[in-house]
Amino acid sequence: MKKFILTVIMVLCGFVGTISAQTNRGSDYNYQKAREIMKESGDVKKALNHLRSQLDINPEHMDSYLMMISLYRNEKEYGTALQTVNQAIKMNPKKSEISDAVLYWWRSAVYEDMGDNVKAAADMEKAVKLTKKGKDQSWRDIMAAYAQMKYDSTDYAGADAVYMQILKEDETDQMAMVGMARNSIGRKDYKQAVEILEKCKAYDSEYYEIYRFLMQAHNKLDAGKDAVDAAVKYLEYSDDPVEEVWEVLNDNYAYAVAKIKEMSRQSSGYGSAWNYFLAKLHEEAGKYEMAAQAYTILINEYGYDAELMMDRSNCYDAMGCSELAIQDMNEVISKEKENLYFYDARACHYRFAGMYAEAIEDYSKVIELYPTSAYGYYNRGWCYELSGNDKSAMENYDAGLEIDQSYSYLFLMRGELRLKLGNREGAIEDFEMVVKLDTSVTDGSCRHYALHFLGKDKEAKEWMDKVIADDPNDSGNYYDQACLYSRMGKHDEAVDALRTAFEKGYRRFPHIENDDDLDPIRELPAFIDLMNEYKAKHEAFLAEYMKENTSENAEEQISEVNMKKMYSGTYEIPCQVNGLPLKMVFDTGASDVTISAVEANFMLKNGYLSDEDIKGKSQYMTASGDIHEGTILRLKEVQLGDTILKNIEASVVHSQKAPLLLGQSVLEKFGTITIDNVNSKLIIKR
Repeated sequence: MKKFILTVIMVLCGFVGTISAQTNRGSDYNYQKAREIMKESGDVKKALNHLRSQLDINPEHMDSYLMMISLYRNEKEYGTALQTVNQAIKMNPKKSEISDAVLYWWRSAVYEDMGDNVKAAADMEKAVKLTKKGKDQSWRDIMAAYAQMKYDSTDYAGADAVYMQILKEDETDQMAMVGMARNSIGRKDYKQAVEILEKCKAYDSEYYEIYRFLMQAHNKLDAGKDAVDAAVKYLEYSDDPVEEVWEVLNDNYAYAVAKIKEMSRQSSGYGSAWNYFLAKLHEEAGKYEMAAQAYTILINEYGYDAELMMDRSNCYDAMGCSELAIQDMNEVISKEKENLYFYDARACHYRFAGMYAEAIEDYSKVIELYPTSAYGYYNRGWCYELSGNDKSAMENYDAGLEIDQSYSYLFLMRGELRLKLGNREGAIEDFEMVVKLDTSVTDGSCRHYALHFLGKDKEAKEWMDKVIADDPNDSGNYYDQACLYSRMGKHDEAVDALRTAFEKGYRRFPHIENDDDLDPIRELPAFIDLMNEYKAKHEAFLAEYMKENTSENAEEQISEVNMKKMYSGTYEIPCQVNGLPLKMVFDTGASDVTISAVEANFMLKNGYLSDEDIKGKSQYMTASGDIHEGTILRLKEVQLGDTILKNIEASVVHSQKAPLLLGQSVLEKFGTITIDNVNSKLIIKR
């Protein structure tokens, strides 16, 4: 269950040892060794052995109990966690700085993990009563957890009452104020939530949770720009943005892009963070080419960074540029040989490229580094099955389910394989488990497949529709729809769904060619024609893109463009746009390319632009910071001297009759920009 502000589950051991200054009898070597192991390698088994040794030496070492409970909960061994916390309650000495209230609080959390909400509530109430008696330092945290429990059960009035107790002790407690705002959102009183949060700013305007819930409230009020403004503030102050921030920004993409660019331009020493957020926004919006370009700029500016390289490789993969994606991860893994996340990323690229042997090798490395990874077994099993090795596939699915009985996709894959191998009874059991486990409408859901295999096609279609409605811009959802319809015998609908997936950017052709879900439609002329159409488009794109992005050891190219200095401090540059001679104003304070409606209409009427070059609406920001709405165009080619820039986005700003305006940030995407004021030249180094 998701927690607000206070997270009861102390992942690994970060919290343990800070809740108290535990007074121990004798050495705590084993406890400290366990903390060191978790920090360096994450080897839970070794850490637990040291903790047991510590308790053998000192059975009253409360910090060891707390760390053990955390580890058991993290491993989903809730029964063992319960035994451990019960033993801690029994052994807790009166002089311990860890109160019984804290231990009952922890036991409440374990009961909640186990789904026993009655016992969880009883223990939480006991913790509250005990902490009230002593008014120990954990009182506020326990009260916050109590309010969280009330909120989780939709008892918003009860949660408010708890927060009011906290505010009675400290009227400036922002956590409690934000909690009450969240309760207002729960009651759908969004205006009240906004009022509370605006007042909350007076105490600490940089408290990031204010903007998280302000973003939610404005979004519910359909105040898109206000929601984006709050989301951007949340990005500014939060170290770990929640996923919903990207959903809000994506819903108001054009304005969000303009806003983030403004923040980057105004920031001193923090611009790179905003540039990263811009890249992330492009990626979340499915604009992978723009995202890859943005990540490249960051890498070129700041040098090698493993996370940025992985982000870029994921964009390359989504674009269907498997070669570049694998190339990036090869470089990362050559430097980071023991990081399972990097092997997983490369394995995914291999899998979608149809390179199953290589993917299996990398997933084996993931399992080696993280032996309790059900995810690793799931993916390795899938690759074995795709390569025709059903025996090894089944072994991996079974091994994954021994680790994690809540992994719905493992049940689905094993069920499909069982069905293929003639074990219908076992398959039905697996599909029924999927339906039991997979109850959330997300793009990671597989419930619709299980419903289909259980003969419930109407329910399967309804669930698939809900998944798409949850994220209508995700090309993968439409691909799943095509697979489902293909399995259901709805061949025309399957082809239509696949076309929509292509239109939204789905480009994983090797996977399509090996996916048995599509076998029922594979020989249809409509399917063949569709595949040929989009494969040809993709191959043409790849050829051009690879040509532009794989030049190894290319010599630095320097272009000099003559400019005319204007009285306003800007420069006028002769150029050609799609072959049309124009004059461009170069403004170092501007962010984008703009073109007047007069120029745009002329170019459309005379064939310099086509309807295909009109991409939709955008938000344009002037150098003064004013934001205007305009039409976004693609300029296929902009020539400055002997430098040719391709596929430049430009905004037609209808509120001003401006000349063609070129912002410095656009040029920086293509090289290093230097202005020679003496000779009035623009120097571009590529």
